[in-house]
Amino acid sequence: MDIIRRSIGVVSGHGKVLVAACTSTQMSYESSAIGHGLFTHALLRGLQGEAKSAQGEVTAHSLYEFIDHQVANPRQQPVFFGETTGRIVLAHYPDHAT
Repeated sequence: MDIIRRSIGVVSGHGKVLVAACTSTQMSYESSAIGHGLFTHALLRGLQGEAKSAQGEVTAHSLYEFIDHQVANPRQQPVFFGETTGRIVLAHYPDHAT
């Protein structure tokens, strides 16, 4: 329950966004080696902290940028659509070294 409260507490910004695995004319690709799709694999890695900024924040934009770079396939182009005000912070990973 603590993790949920902490996660909810770091959400800032306003708006709605849609992040999709590919455009409407493309197909998303699965990998038997990783057990699911390329998009899902990048999404999970990004939310686990690989998409964090220098400030330790995973935002809607930083997550999409990470996914886009990880999928990097002209046959599957992830899509980001929506409106935001401020930074929509999805997770925060504080630097434990300080």
